[in-house]
Amino acid sequence: MSNAPRIKIVLLTLLLAVLALWITDPDKQKPKETVATDIAHLGFNWQATDTTIWQLSKQNDKVQTIIQTSRFSYAEQTQLSSFVQPEVTRLSDNQILTIKSNRGSSLADLTITFDEQVKVVSKTINEAQPTLLTTEKLTYYRTEQKLSTDDEVIISNQNVTLSGEGFEADLRNREFRIYADVKSQYNQTIPNRNLNNHELVE
Repeated sequence: MSNAPRIKIVLLTLLLAVLALWITDPDKQKPKETVATDIAHLGFNWQATDTTIWQLSKQNDKVQTIIQTSRFSYAEQTQLSSFVQPEVTRLSDNQILTIKSNRGSSLADLTITFDEQVKVVSKTINEAQPTLLTTEKLTYYRTEQKLSTDDEVIISNQNVTLSGEGFEADLRNREFRIYADVKSQYNQTIPNRNLNNHELVE
């Protein structure tokens, strides 16, 4: 018998042995549940976990944007990004703005929409206490440096709490507008009183 038939027999024996092991091993037969399958089904091309993205503004070198997320998926054809637990921090020469939510999405890196338990914290160098905004949905327009939502918002700082329906903010000029059903509550500290002469004590 020549060497060639012997080699074929050995290879066939090895193949049958591997096949037998695969059949008898139940773990090998179970399809693995991978995130990649979900990504392909949703039309995303790739995904990253525990990601930090840093960007320096082309228009103003004093403005930086940092995006952190526990999971980031991207579709090249539509330029759609999906985020899980996104946190965006915008740093400028006199302000730190942080936006957090449970979920988020971005289109062509021009807009970022935050969904579910959105929290915005804004603080300038001159402010002792930050300003807090909470809502259920908020869109950040990166080029225009604006925020907007049609949902209910609650804005609070050390002095006042505002609430209403619909909101728009210009981050460059530090101006904002609440569109409807506006309510306010002042949080002024009640001063101590001198009970003898009823004058306010500084």
